[in-house]
Amino acid sequence: MDRLLSMEVFVEVVKTGSFVRASEKFHISSAMVGKHIRRLEHHVGTTLLNRTTRKQSLTEVGRTYFTECERLLHEHLFLDQRISAIKNTASGVLRINAPITFGAEILSPMIGKFLDQHPHVSIDLSLTNEKVDVMHDDYDVILRTGRLENAAYIARQLCNIEMVFCASPTYLEKHGTPESIEALQHHQCLAFKHWRKHSPFYSPDELKPFAFPQARFQTNCGSALLNAAIADLGIILQPKMLVKDPLADGSLVEILSAFVPPPRPISLLYRSRADQTLKTQLLINYLIDQFRPSGGYPCIV
Repeated sequence: MDRLLSMEVFVEVVKTGSFVRASEKFHISSAMVGKHIRRLEHHVGTTLLNRTTRKQSLTEVGRTYFTECERLLHEHLFLDQRISAIKNTASGVLRINAPITFGAEILSPMIGKFLDQHPHVSIDLSLTNEKVDVMHDDYDVILRTGRLENAAYIARQLCNIEMVFCASPTYLEKHGTPESIEALQHHQCLAFKHWRKHSPFYSPDELKPFAFPQARFQTNCGSALLNAAIADLGIILQPKMLVKDPLADGSLVEILSAFVPPPRPISLLYRSRADQTLKTQLLINYLIDQFRPSGGYPCIV
């Protein structure tokens, strides 16, 4: 039996002075009311109610137990009301985890607009390219690149990320323009550590130019690679969203366009809606709307 329910039944019996009225309130039989009382008495190890055919009265222990039950039930009701208020009020901190480049270049501007719409919400954004456990780590939503393997959470694909090889005009003038993936063996490639470890698109031999010792510069930050490429240090393979402005102004030149990997999906991960607060639901709906074809961000970025 549910001890909390037994306490509620006990309190109702004391207040109304009747097993029948308590049974009517809780839609149970009078016999079941008696079972709830006996269960509590067995738990505390003594009699709570003196019962006769005409009436029942509290024992000395019963009076103390009744007072404490009322207090506990009141606190439980207050807790339920407090949790309900939290779940139905868009306030508090939202914890988000996202890949470094995507989070900095695409997600951050969106977050600004969301905060304008919800002035009582705060955002704690963590950026990392490592795997995050959506079920156990303390995040409300997680964004991840690539194919997802765990079905323990809900995943909603938001968009696809196009990749591009590029280098500065000065680098290409000095070292020549590669015409194939194999030709990268003779070039200075700038290594994105996470992509080199987890890419399913190239063989280990093809990835050697993006590994030490051949790649003399590696980092987990796409912006750092971008700056290194603009500074004539070598060739990068990065999302087009990161390099679109340098490509447009001529600071970088696209190469090997026939050899880029397929677009990679960006997915939004979150727990079931039963575990969500209102602020989390609003954020999920907001991000989904932002990545609709009419939302301002194309399906492929």
